[in-house]
Amino acid sequence: EVVVSGVRKKFGSNMSEDKCRSFFDKIIQLPFKMPVDSYNISKMIQEVLGSNMNTYIKPISNLVKRTLGANPRTFKRLANSYFLLMTVDQFQNSEERLMDECRSALLFVSLVIQMYAPEVYSKLISCGSASELKDFFSNLNDSEENDEELDAKDFETLELVEETLKEISKLSENGSENIDEL
Repeated sequence: EVVVSGVRKKFGSNMSEDKCRSFFDKIIQLPFKMPVDSYNISKMIQEVLGSNMNTYIKPISNLVKRTLGANPRTFKRLANSYFLLMTVDQFQNSEERLMDECRSALLFVSLVIQMYAPEVYSKLISCGSASELKDFFSNLNDSEENDEELDAKDFETLELVEETLKEISKLSENGSENIDEL
């Protein structure tokens, strides 16, 4: 996509995508596709984040697979963002406590949504409390104004987020953490 954009900028925006791609094919003589489908996202999450959120690996893995996919580079960017925010959190909390598993999982979920669907992320962070978030999800299908603001991908993403939050909530209840307070 970057090459197509660059070729169009250099030679004119009326060039077809096929022509632009053939220009790229002249430069790169050996096509190669990364077999990203063969990567096990659950295993990658377990290896990189396991100690921070063992309980929530399954719903988080499902969310990552269905949004960002199994690309290791994308996952690495996501993990780097997560660890940066965890470090900031540690410095902000004078009692030097580590984030609990549930809060870590929610942070990770928010980063996935931020990377995958920034518009959806903006809608979600506009909710100031757990009750506002619940109201947002319960009113999602009822409101006609949402049809104008959100496209099909956004609705799908919101449904997936709601499903993931419900799974995390169930798991947190088993661990006696109150997700509403987080």
